[in-house]
Amino acid sequence: MSTNTTAHLIADIEALREHLGVEAWIVNGASWGSTLAVAYALAHPERVLGVVLAAVITTGREEVDWITEASARSSPKRGIVSPPSPSRPASATTADTDE
Repeated sequence: MSTNTTAHLIADIEALREHLGVEAWIVNGASWGSTLAVAYALAHPERVLGVVLAAVITTGREEVDWITEASARSSPKRGIVSPPSPSRPASATTADTDE
């Protein structure tokens, strides 16, 4: 696991691009992969035609807690669960309903 770092993953992506003979490409990422896609694009801007991101997170403590804890506790009967934001802390993201 000591070589499973962001820097090593970026190097792996670049090695794959070179191996495939791709001059430049569109980078895609979801969730933590969105963070990795942006890190790759910043490290190799000349190789990136564009970036497509989904489920973007900053990997801040509140977001990680929401993904790993709060969303797992949600269900249709409990209501809608939204990720935390600066105006809505993690403790206020679950809307309880009376069903």
